Amino acid sequence: SSSDTARPRSLTPHVAAMLRAFGAAFAPAFARRGGGGGLAVGRRRCAAAAGDAAGVGATIVSRPSWQQLGRHFVCCAVPMVGFGMMDNTILIHAGDAIEKRFGVQFGLTGLQSAACGQVLSDFCGVLFGGVIESLSRRYVLPPGLTMPQFQLRLTQLVGTAGAALGVVTGCLLGMCNLFFLDLDEAERLKRAAKLDTMFETVMESAVGTMGCPVGTIFLVDFEHRELWGRAAVGYEGVVHRPLEETSSLAAWVAIKGEPAVVEDVSTDPRYCTDIERILGTPVKSCITYPIFEHGGDSVIAVLQFVNKPTPFSEEDDRVMRLMCTHFSIFIANCE
Repeated sequence: SSSDTARPRSLTPHVAAMLRAFGAAFAPAFARRGGGGGLAVGRRRCAAAAGDAAGVGATIVSRPSWQQLGRHFVCCAVPMVGFGMMDNTILIHAGDAIEKRFGVQFGLTGLQSAACGQVLSDFCGVLFGGVIESLSRRYVLPPGLTMPQFQLRLTQLVGTAGAALGVVTGCLLGMCNLFFLDLDEAERLKRAAKLDTMFETVMESAVGTMGCPVGTIFLVDFEHRELWGRAAVGYEGVVHRPLEETSSLAAWVAIKGEPAVVEDVSTDPRYCTDIERILGTPVKSCITYPIFEHGGDSVIAVLQFVNKPTPFSEEDDRVMRLMCTHFSIFIANCE
């Protein structure tokens, strides 16, 4: 009959077994009530449903070919390579910029700066992730899998492996940015800021100890053959001096490695008058001592005080040597 041919096509073997058990259980009841005809129809329907369900259960989804699995692997790997490269590139450059700009001012460590860079990296990943995926779909050949094939355990494992390998490869490629960055610059800036604070603090106390209104510490730059004022008390600005014996008292001390104590600078040909233009007042006396490299004999800086109201004494010599030793230690700790 027409009702016999209307068979369900989506039954599983479990449902078919249930239908057969149902027919067997209720067959006597149908027979007692005179429902022999109905029972026959029910038996035919159950048998038909069981046969269809068995046919469906026997239908096996075809296994994807190796070529299809390879394409699927590539389709999953390529966008993750882009994600990994973008993520690490933004993280590295953002973290480096944050450490240089704010690490010195707020004392951020490299790890804290990297964490801030990760926030920006993830934000950009959300914004541009779709672009990367769209580009990969445009240039990568799709695997041509059916939906049941996509749901196979093997297909899922291949896709996961491709995505994992892709993101690791992308991150490793993104790490190549480290070859183009000055990794020590941020630490140098931090040490320089720390050194500035120490210099200013020590110079303020040193001026009071020496009894001089003006004091300067010059750093020696042998590469550019000059001295420049690192910290000063009594005036503002940076003083530069050529590294030549006759250019200034500070340059002579830096080259010779010997102290120079002058009670009347007007009689000394090594004296440079440019400091008077900065101070707006004449200079009478000057005491200048070399600062040697800690544990070495190379002059790395020069300490100078001018205009002491009284003549320089042996106590001043002792204080100057002590301060030069302290400055040498400070500089060594910040290198």
